[in-house]
Amino acid sequence: KIHYNQKEYKESLSALRDALSVAKAARLLNSKMVTDIRNLLSLATKMVAKSKDNGAPPE
Repeated sequence: KIHYNQKEYKESLSALRDALSVAKAARLLNSKMVTDIRNLLSLATKMVAKSKDNGAPPE
């Protein structure tokens, strides 16, 4: 089984959330970019949940 590094995922999630906030705030960015970031955030969140199911050690 693959054990994900939860610290790295949490940092990635944080970065994605920041990126989403920036994308929402910056009206110059098109809505597709916001959608792409949301999709990445969703995927990363699922991976974190999956890593817990795989018995990754807590921090």
